[in-house]
Amino acid sequence: MLAWLYDALLGADHALSGSTLLVWRAAAAFLLALVVVLLAGPRTIVWLRARVLDQNNSPSARLRELHAAKSLTPTMGGLLVLVAIALAMLLLGDLTNHYVQIGLLLLIGMGIVGVLDDLKKVVTGRGESPRAKLIGQTLVAIPVALAVYAQQAHAGGSLACFVPLVGSVGTLGVWFVPLAVLVLVGSCNSVNLTDGLDGLAAGCLLAALAVLAIVVGICGDVEWAAHWGIPAIAGAGETLVLTAAAIGGVLGFLWFNRHPARIFLGDTGSLSLGALLGYLAIVSRQEVLVAIVCGVFVVETLSVAVQLASLRWRGRRVFLCAPLHHHFQFRGWSETRVVGHFWLAALTCAALGGIVFFVSGIAIGRHDELRTAAKLAERAESTSPSSSIRQ
Repeated sequence: MLAWLYDALLGADHALSGSTLLVWRAAAAFLLALVVVLLAGPRTIVWLRARVLDQNNSPSARLRELHAAKSLTPTMGGLLVLVAIALAMLLLGDLTNHYVQIGLLLLIGMGIVGVLDDLKKVVTGRGESPRAKLIGQTLVAIPVALAVYAQQAHAGGSLACFVPLVGSVGTLGVWFVPLAVLVLVGSCNSVNLTDGLDGLAAGCLLAALAVLAIVVGICGDVEWAAHWGIPAIAGAGETLVLTAAAIGGVLGFLWFNRHPARIFLGDTGSLSLGALLGYLAIVSRQEVLVAIVCGVFVVETLSVAVQLASLRWRGRRVFLCAPLHHHFQFRGWSETRVVGHFWLAALTCAALGGIVFFVSGIAIGRHDELRTAAKLAERAESTSPSSSIRQ
């Protein structure tokens, strides 16, 4: 709203138009979402405590014992973060931007899937079955993937398969759609699996979102994208405001979610915010890079897959308990120690992803320069007088 009003009053040629204004709006969206969550948090906690309490119903008796004190903690706190993001985008985002529209619809869709699961846990003590949740997530992911495909296919040249340190290795075409669905569903479930200890998922989300904010900001600017050797995505820069609002909302939520947690994200928050990670990856065409940036989420998911496969085929456990953070709890680590180590790992993965991104840009840019220089030299040689004499 304010972005439109600013352009209407001052014009597109004003000093704070374009990318400069985008950065300022992103910073303002971060602060607004942060303040909204911090101010509304206490009242939200009271309201949810009377309606939606965490159900400590793990099939593991030891896990129920370890988390017995959490049974009176309200869940579904992701609603608070989603509302803060929506308010920030309403005031500071460009709601005419297709990527913003698709991103907000994704957050709402995955949020609804999470709300239904959280509410069912309150009523029945058990949430939706994994199959039902997967179907719901897929039904949300498919139209989002199709919308992004249509947007990028219309722009032309944006469906390249991009690999860090290598560059473009071909065009995905319609195969972009199943890949996007896989990334969206995988990312939302990976964050959901990680959301098991006080502040764990929120802290890891902050590290990943910070790096992806830089990535989408660069890919949305033609000159910066060319400089760093990545695909330029017209209109994607506006997702920087959406990402900044999410960072502010999650940071404010962490104030109440840190140990001892006064509120949990619930599936409402973990599914929607996890899907946002995947969305930023497919919009910026950095599906490979996001696996590095979100390394903790990937490892947590793999730990569950390995545990289930081992139990089925070998009848033995690889970990004392999965996801991986519970394995360390079973080994006697305190909750704060586990969370602290996982936060450090998340920061390391995010930093590594950022290094790979920028080193890749330097390497690809250098390669393009050498290739251009070689072509110019070849052209100059073919048009030189000595070349004509030899012919």
